Amino acid sequence: MPDTLTLTDNRTGLTYEVPIEDGAVRANALRQIKVDEADFGLMSYDPAFLNTASCRSAITFIDGDAGILRYRGYPIDQLAVESTYLETAFLLLFGELPTKDEMARFEHEITYHTFVHENVKTLMTGFRYDAHPMGMFVSVVAALGTLYPEASKVDDPDVRLAQVIRLIAKVPTIAAWSYRHNKGLPYVYPDNDLGFAENFLSMMFKMAESKYSPDPALVRALEVLFILHADHEQNCSANAMRAIGSSKVDPYSALAGAAAALYGPLHGGANEAVLRMLVSIGDVKNVPAFVEQFCSWSAWRMNSTSSARTSAGSGEYFASAILNIIARKFSANERSLSGYTYGMPLLWRYDHAEIVGTFAISRITCASRTSGSSTFDASG
Repeated sequence: MPDTLTLTDNRTGLTYEVPIEDGAVRANALRQIKVDEADFGLMSYDPAFLNTASCRSAITFIDGDAGILRYRGYPIDQLAVESTYLETAFLLLFGELPTKDEMARFEHEITYHTFVHENVKTLMTGFRYDAHPMGMFVSVVAALGTLYPEASKVDDPDVRLAQVIRLIAKVPTIAAWSYRHNKGLPYVYPDNDLGFAENFLSMMFKMAESKYSPDPALVRALEVLFILHADHEQNCSANAMRAIGSSKVDPYSALAGAAAALYGPLHGGANEAVLRMLVSIGDVKNVPAFVEQFCSWSAWRMNSTSSARTSAGSGEYFASAILNIIARKFSANERSLSGYTYGMPLLWRYDHAEIVGTFAISRITCASRTSGSSTFDASG
């Protein structure tokens, strides 16, 4: 049986055969359907990409309803337990897990590109004291393109890879410095003796100590969080970066546009809303009342129209998922921090696991406050 779709145009009575490739039909195949020769041809209309594939990819497969997330065919739960973020990044970039020698070279490249030009520090100090970290991040990433003019040679694979290395290495530095700026704290330079996640925690939370030594459980929690967020297929920011990159602009400008999309409350801003919600709960003793309030709200939402539920976007979904986790977590009386780090991401479907990663990082708040370090700000 041929993989084709037979379409009959009731306006003209003509029938057309449209090929089916990978479970999809090309929108351009509809152009042959015309009323007459002057007709431009039939077009598809899907303003929100609700049923449109924009590319063919072998990098990530995600099915939230079925609880499936795979990177290059590897299940996310396997990577979360057995891999590191940099190993996962290598897998996403090159299609295969690295050998021991390849991993050593890759880690070396990343480690020795974590420092940023001093001009970046000058730029960041010019922001208002309470500037939102995401606003700072978008601006600084875009500015990196002016420091590496060769990045515009996007048709050269070696030049492209060099910018990938730089971005993976420098993004944590910029993110940590944005947070420190918002807290009125001095910027902490990268420490090449530390691993990727440890270095990020050091740049975020190091105070007067000569050497920052984070709790291994927090380091692993952050590794898992990074792995879970490494790639989410064709989401809003990924589509934004691909659209901007199609003009052959440098990768820094394209990433700045993607980060701007992530800034929105229906995309990455939903994570921030969840962290603010956790701060508003405040204490474990407040969880039952908060969950009860959520259950009443959820019942009302289920009775709302489907269009209303859809318009609420990912922020509502994010909040709903994390409240379900809180309810399960405290009703089951499971382990404390180690439960967040190792147990919970493997217990439930992927969309819940993503929230657990965020929840695990929120526990850094408790650890830092207990140790007397700077408090965690949800906006960071």
